[in-house]
Amino acid sequence: MIRICGDAAGWPPYTFERDNEVRGYDADVLALIFAEAGLDYEIHMLPWKRCLLEVEKGRYQIALSASASAERKARFLVTEPYYQVQPGYAFSLIRFPSLPQVQSSNDLKNYNICGLRGYDYSRFGIETHRVMREANHYAQALAQVRRGRCELFLTRLEILHGLYRQGDVDLGNDIVFEPVPGVAADDFVMLISRLYMRGPELKATLDHGFAELRKQGRLQELLNFYLIE
Repeated sequence: MIRICGDAAGWPPYTFERDNEVRGYDADVLALIFAEAGLDYEIHMLPWKRCLLEVEKGRYQIALSASASAERKARFLVTEPYYQVQPGYAFSLIRFPSLPQVQSSNDLKNYNICGLRGYDYSRFGIETHRVMREANHYAQALAQVRRGRCELFLTRLEILHGLYRQGDVDLGNDIVFEPVPGVAADDFVMLISRLYMRGPELKATLDHGFAELRKQGRLQELLNFYLIE
């Protein structure tokens, strides 16, 4: 049995819980690949920092929907990318009636920025240690923005949109998203425990599955199910 964890904070449309069941693009992709490979598995939603630790310690074999930083490539086996998301920042029009002056990722340093506990923000073009990471979920981070605890919340457009569609965050009339200029769409991967004896074989199975589903147009088809209203 392969044990898999995702982020309990929610990462829709890629992973989320509904009616005590893990759903989303990731779950659909795994169902197709593992059915073909004849592999049994189970998915649990954990706090993200704990999920990474459980995979690193070998108690879980896969962490879903992760950005592939250099540090993570050293700690885990990393699959090929299976989707991309756009890094950006959310802010309140009450604090910024006009857009914040962000012409490049370097300008983020001029603001108090926040993110989620356990997340890596190097792909946003800024060192992760510069990001206040006290929030455990998106609604909490947006509350920090509204209260003035931070000015910009680093996030991804697709995730914020997915949470909004599910009713998990309130964007009101004041929360706006902007992409970080000059920062390319971010590749997302699955992380595999280096302590799992069959880790290289599992990585090969997933990479082959991603490639086949992409060639057949199935990856985009699965994603469109959640993205197209």
